[in-house]
This record gives sequence, structure tokens and C-alpha cells, in this order.
Amino acid sequence: MAKPKQCIHCGKPATIHLTQIVDGEIRKVDLCESCQFKDSMAADFDIEPFAKLAEGVVAAAQKQSGEVHACPKCGCDDGQLQETGRFGCPDCYEAFEPILPDLLGKIQPGLMHEGKVPVHGIRRQATGKKEAELRKQLESAVREERFEDAAVYRDQLRKLEKEKNDGA
Repeated sequence: MAKPKQCIHCGKPATIHLTQIVDGEIRKVDLCESCQFKDSMAADFDIEPFAKLAEGVVAAAQKQSGEVHACPKCGCDDGQLQETGRFGCPDCYEAFEPILPDLLGKIQPGLMHEGKVPVHGIRRQATGKKEAELRKQLESAVREERFEDAAVYRDQLRKLEKEKNDGA
């Protein structure tokens, strides 16, 4: 299991993770709540728009459902979420589950976060899937005694393997 990131100023567990890209140079900063304004990059970052967004989503969800949500573990409630724009602990995701789709829909295009993947990783993954599918088809063709089809799949696999070796 990965070790949680630590604040660059005091070493406490970091709850704020900022990434700044300027002229192609990437700067990443991990900070705790109490040190968030000690770093010039964090001081320049305005969290208010995110807090207002969370406030609007929570208010709309409350109005729609008539419920007030609260986390049984940390006590984070709708008011705290509106105020800070953040959950208090991992269990908050379950406590606020009824309003998460609305909240996430306003922050990102889908309900599932899709991080960045290096282009070579995507190609390698696609090649692996294609290779697995061809192997399955080859086995099926041999099992069903469709030897001409099997030869085509075998040739495609060899070509794929050659491309993989040439590109490596």
C-alpha cells in the first residue's frame, strides 16, 4: 500500500495536493490544512469557487430530498461540506452517496475519474487486448478444426509480435 503523502513544510499527512504547470514545467506541492498558506502556490490558489460549487450542489440535493446528510464517523455534515468544499474522511463518501452524482457531475464530465495515462501505456494496453483476443480466436479455431482461420489468426499474432519487438 502506498504511503500517504506528507506536507512539505511540517511532515503531517497532506490533505491538499496542488499541481502547477507553467511553460511545460510541472511543480507539485503536498500540504496539510495548517500549512496551506505557507506556500506561495497554495496562497495564490482560490478555493472559494469550489466551496461555492459544493454549497450549491448540497443545497440543491437537500431541497430535492429534504434530507440532511452527516458522516457517522467524523461528523462532517452538509454545512461543513458547503463551507469547506471537502469531505472529512473516507466514510463521508458513503454518507453523502445520495448527492455525489450531482456533485461530481458539476465538477467533471463523468461519474468516474479518468486520470492521465501515458500514450505508450495506452498503445501497450491496446496491443495486449488485441493479442489476447487473437489468441482466444486461434484456440477456438483449432478446437473447432477451422485450420484456415487458425492460420490467419496465427499470422496476425506473429505480425503483432514482430511490431511489438520492433517498437521495443
